Amino acid sequence: MRFHLGVGLTALVGLTSAVSVSKREAGQGTEELVFKHITSPVSHTANVDACNGYSMSDVSTSDHGLTATLQLIGEPCNAYGNDIETLTLKVGYETEDRLHVTIADTEGKQYQVPEDVVQRPKHSRVEKGKAKLRFEFQEQPFSFRVLRVEDEEVLFDTQDSKLIFEDQYLHLATKIPEDANLYGLGQHNDAFKLATNNYTRTLWNRDAFGIPPGSNVYGSHPIYQEHRRSSSSGNYLTHGVALLNSHGMKVDVDDGKLSYNVLGGVLDLYFFAGPKPSRITEQLHEVVGLPVTPPYWGLGLHQCRYGSGDWIEIAQTIANYSEAGIPLETQWTDIDYMDRRAIFSTSPSLYPRQLLKQVIDVLHHNNQHYVVMVDPATAVRDYGAYDRGNDLDVFLKRHDGSGAVHQNVVWPGRAAYPDWFHPNTSQWWVDEFKTFFNKDTGVDIDALWIDMNEPAGFLPYVEANPDRIAQEQDAPPRPPTTRASPYEVPGFPATSPKTKRAGGWAFVNEKLLNGDGSINHDGVSSNLSDFTARTDLTHYGGIREYAVHNLYGLMMSKASREAMLARRPNKKALILTRSTFLGSGRYTSHWHGDNLSTWDHYRWAIRLMLGYSIYGMPMNGGDICGFGGNTTETLCARWAMAAILHPFYRNHNNIDGRPQEFYRWNLTTQAAKRAMDIRYRLLDAYYTAFHHAQTKGTPVVQPLFWNFGQDVETFGVETQYMAMDKILVSPVTDENSTSVHMYLPKDTQWYKFDSWTPVQGQGWTDIENVDYDEVPMHLIGGSILPLRNESAMTTKDVRQKDFVIIVAPDDEGQAKGDLYIDDGESEEVGEQFTYIEMHFNGHHLVVQDDGHYDAAYPVKVDRILFLNQTKQRQVIGTDGAETNYDEESKVLTVTLQSELRPGTRIELQ
Repeated sequence: MRFHLGVGLTALVGLTSAVSVSKREAGQGTEELVFKHITSPVSHTANVDACNGYSMSDVSTSDHGLTATLQLIGEPCNAYGNDIETLTLKVGYETEDRLHVTIADTEGKQYQVPEDVVQRPKHSRVEKGKAKLRFEFQEQPFSFRVLRVEDEEVLFDTQDSKLIFEDQYLHLATKIPEDANLYGLGQHNDAFKLATNNYTRTLWNRDAFGIPPGSNVYGSHPIYQEHRRSSSSGNYLTHGVALLNSHGMKVDVDDGKLSYNVLGGVLDLYFFAGPKPSRITEQLHEVVGLPVTPPYWGLGLHQCRYGSGDWIEIAQTIANYSEAGIPLETQWTDIDYMDRRAIFSTSPSLYPRQLLKQVIDVLHHNNQHYVVMVDPATAVRDYGAYDRGNDLDVFLKRHDGSGAVHQNVVWPGRAAYPDWFHPNTSQWWVDEFKTFFNKDTGVDIDALWIDMNEPAGFLPYVEANPDRIAQEQDAPPRPPTTRASPYEVPGFPATSPKTKRAGGWAFVNEKLLNGDGSINHDGVSSNLSDFTARTDLTHYGGIREYAVHNLYGLMMSKASREAMLARRPNKKALILTRSTFLGSGRYTSHWHGDNLSTWDHYRWAIRLMLGYSIYGMPMNGGDICGFGGNTTETLCARWAMAAILHPFYRNHNNIDGRPQEFYRWNLTTQAAKRAMDIRYRLLDAYYTAFHHAQTKGTPVVQPLFWNFGQDVETFGVETQYMAMDKILVSPVTDENSTSVHMYLPKDTQWYKFDSWTPVQGQGWTDIENVDYDEVPMHLIGGSILPLRNESAMTTKDVRQKDFVIIVAPDDEGQAKGDLYIDDGESEEVGEQFTYIEMHFNGHHLVVQDDGHYDAAYPVKVDRILFLNQTKQRQVIGTDGAETNYDEESKVLTVTLQSELRPGTRIELQ
């Protein structure tokens, strides 16, 4: 959550101009405000057409790939940086499904994301004759292409553009079909199926209130999927391309070409063969690591409000949920609990430690949970967390080499940013967690929320007025809703006009880059350093913030996971982060950021969620009912139902909006109770899906086309989603409407959820009279779905309920499903879990396992429902079982009230 608090800057023009403001004017003890645009020793032309590319030599091939030297052809063009004359090409066939291509400077001076930040597979290689992808090249000017072996389809082809490799600019382009089905390149709030003409996607993490479409926002995931029709077979197949580079970049898609424009680093490309979209996500996880999964309770209902006045208001919220009969699982607290917005502190008047502890103790006694927010920005004042960090030298230093701590203005006033590359920082973070979140003496949280970790700041890189003191502890802050800052920057008007240099390149200490090669950063001004840490700061080890800005949230996530596991060893650590990068899913979950309480954002929540299925973060979701602005009773009710199977389910809103807890209105209360009744009964199926995500990288929610990849009508559907590959959710999408225009793929057997009546897919379908506590849901034929026979007020109580097994045959009478159960909270369970698979062939339901059936986690079944049965059938193999056949719904119910164990065989005659 956050508003931008800042000012625009008067344009800084001229490569040698400078502006300074004295320390006295800027505030005692602050940095002198000096801007210097230092002329580069090389004149930059911004003329990419003058670049000649590279020639290839010294080619060395093997059964597993090749290496070669790339030498600059002719004179350097120096378009936006200094051309690097000699490069090294490495091509590796790492698995049958993955090809790795790296183009790097031979001297190794360019920054490359290290393996201790984003893991890569070790010593992985396969003979190229067994690979599904093939690398081909042209020597001069150097170009390459990647083909799918199965059908000789060219998937990536750089022949029509020249490689540009400069110290602060990289360019690579590939041909694509003009009507390509492209997905990914996020985080963004554009259409899920990307435009292919005049489209630009910028990747530069920033605080982006409102998650505006057409803009770079909180996460950078340079991976895309292309779903393409094979020219030989006519079938649609999917491949994926990931560029592992943490520099700012823009990707242009236009006129049959996809172009990368990157602010530096190397070209570290991974190509994934698919051919199914979900397989690409699994193949990505083989590179960056498998995702963490939430504890069982993390799938329950979460509640938060920025602006909760004190501990009494928190206690009242918890009580009101209980009184309304809505099963609140976890109460969250935003920055309100802090002492003048300083992390690792509590307000002595609003959230006194002992009284807050009593609230937490009551939650824990009732099997509920508690979470607070922690930002990276640490208050620069005389208090323990800052003093200990300063003693350990863990904060980012000023750009001028003085060794003084870099300061920005964030929620506590002047603040310092932890340097996650420093070897002391992780241990400092672990120790602060152990102390502040101590179970007996501190704030005993069950999960963690990390925010503002782009990192966000309230002022441009001028760093003026860091002596502003946070709001008084007895008066919750109410920041302005406009971008004009109330905090004067000496020497500049508070509402300077927003200006943008040609191309929008950013100020950095070494040189000013400008021209048409910009990454189109869409912040309050065009400068990369505005409203974040300066890009010319140097991390421990000599790493420039310019190169690793997009990694800041990932590095914080990694340290935070270590800290949470240190205070609660072997407990699943649910950590929610805002800023993300490739590989973040290995450590954290994600919420989409500061959305708005509008019908557009209600619809867009699905496209954002589906994007993170591509990026490998299965536990994600948006703030239900919207964060900014004022929701309405009907919008909030619809949202409660539409998000029924979003992996992360939290109601959260802003201090300036009207309170929107689900119990505030009759419709929302009714809708939330209905949504939780269905969701909680499905939690075990959902938890099983997360087990597959954790072990194989399989996405938990999917766009419709992932399951119906040959049906062109599904390619652009983004207001419906599938969960667990089984259930299609199709919300009402328009205000004041009670109808749904949805797509139900043809020639497929479906079943209406809960009534279980069969429906044959007919394509586009209208469903009328959808009440505010309803959302159309359909179970796909061929599924066996385990669900609890009733809901409960906590997820712990849900786990005590017996199962109902839904057997939903496809058109051929077949169905299959599985169920995974463990203790719901241990990170490592060893052999202490139950996993069964269920198969139905039209006559026999057979239960199998792989040797894992733990008596501590039994599958107690109340009844089995066989769907789409045309007549009463006799049941064999279930002593004492009762059967009942409903002719209208075609459901045959077998009441067992017994344990479903491996080897169980139920026969229908």
